[in-house]
Amino acid sequence: MSNPRPSPEIKRRAKAGETEEHFEQLVTFFLGEGCFAFPLRVVLEIIRKPQTVRVPLAPPSLVGLANLRGAVLPIFDLRRILHLPQRDYDDATRVLVIQNQCQLGMVVDQVSRVLAVRNEEIEEVSQIDLTVDARFLRGVAKVGPRGDLVQVLDAGKLLEREYDTISMNKEDRIEELQASTRSPELSGPEIENETTTQLVTFCVAAEEYGLAVSEVEEVVRLPDRISDVPGAQREVLGLINLRGRLLPLVSLRRIYEFPDKELDDQSRAVVLRKTMPGGRIARLGLLVDHVREVLNVSENDMQPVPPLLLGVGKSGQIEAICRLEEGRRLISVIRGERFFQRKEVNQVLHEGAGDETTSEGNEEEKMSGNEVQLVIFQLGNEEFGIPVEYVQEIIRVPEKMSVVPRAPRFVEGLVNLRGAVLPVLDMRARFGLERLERNENQRIIVLNTSGTIAGFVVDSVIEVLRVPSGELEPSPALSDEQVKLVGQIVNLSQEDRMIQIVEAEKLLSDEELAVLRESQQDVLVST
Repeated sequence: MSNPRPSPEIKRRAKAGETEEHFEQLVTFFLGEGCFAFPLRVVLEIIRKPQTVRVPLAPPSLVGLANLRGAVLPIFDLRRILHLPQRDYDDATRVLVIQNQCQLGMVVDQVSRVLAVRNEEIEEVSQIDLTVDARFLRGVAKVGPRGDLVQVLDAGKLLEREYDTISMNKEDRIEELQASTRSPELSGPEIENETTTQLVTFCVAAEEYGLAVSEVEEVVRLPDRISDVPGAQREVLGLINLRGRLLPLVSLRRIYEFPDKELDDQSRAVVLRKTMPGGRIARLGLLVDHVREVLNVSENDMQPVPPLLLGVGKSGQIEAICRLEEGRRLISVIRGERFFQRKEVNQVLHEGAGDETTSEGNEEEKMSGNEVQLVIFQLGNEEFGIPVEYVQEIIRVPEKMSVVPRAPRFVEGLVNLRGAVLPVLDMRARFGLERLERNENQRIIVLNTSGTIAGFVVDSVIEVLRVPSGELEPSPALSDEQVKLVGQIVNLSQEDRMIQIVEAEKLLSDEELAVLRESQQDVLVST
């Protein structure tokens, strides 16, 4: 990182009695063979090209969003804006951080120097033959003994035609979001109007287990470091740092006496939470091999544990057996509260790990007011989040789906979800991304939006995350469609993560909802 410094020429002219009113300071750089410049007063700093997060439905010239010391920085490729031939980035590539109502970055091939030119040396654009659109220029300067041409760019004009929404300041975006925010209407059509239980299902040693969603606070990826707990029982793997809070991590494999398995990208910690006497909040992480789905299951599918197995080995931890797919799929439903009663867990909790003391009765108010719970999914390498209150369940992608006549291009088809017709859409296509071949990692997130239940195919669901509400901020407004669908962003700068928050209510227009409802009716009539 560097701040552009005044050139020696400026000091020389100052000694000669010239003031800043007589000359313009320019930061010069190259795009190919062409030399360009921005006025020094708008260039805040010069940095190497950072890692960026791709934004769906954004203008083609946007490289992505970067984290600049905790601030979200939109970065544009100046070659794309000027319609110049593209080239690969290399070690000389730099980003000029510019202040243009809001801060943004411009990628250039190579930075040259800071120079000073007399105001009268900057000629009118119309007097010179140029290689870029004259509307983007403030003027042209001839410098040096050979009269080298420097094209002085106007940062405002570069963006105003295609990206006029980006000039909206942060305060305006916050007011707009607050005005448009409304609670989800979860009174839409129910699936087969029966009592259901929502389960988070996961696998341990090829066996499938489930926990009631009400007992699960979040599901998180494992950090790089797990700290040992001296003197702890074998079942306790150690402590992990969860947003500044120490969380005990217990291995379900060891509790259930399965062989150990190396941790991998699929390993997850299912975080349980329990209010203890006196208002003390205890948290515990259960290490599982991988999380499978979030399901709504009928009470008719839940069967008691056979009497002969009650209290025997790991069966003693099981509350019920969930039978799905005509008995071909069995899920052992366990109760999270029982893990807090285990001796090895109590030993760690007694030492203060996983604790949070609050005023009794105020914890729910605190959690709902200060934190937001999100289902995090991936499209390509980028992470997106949907508020958990919109998510009805998360299921695997079936092998076959019914074709939807006259449907939008991002509609995949219809599936039978426990007797109800569920329209399924491709989130990639909705965001203008290339489709993927079907694979085992993909999931359907079933959402209840605007009273309509619909499923959206995503590349993978990676966790359920609680984040402080203060970490949410308005997304840079890069296009009308983008800001409508991705209105906020979570910038977890300490974790080097940026999560784009999907506006669930805006995923489908009124016209698209009407088409889907019509298609559902057509299928019901034909069956």
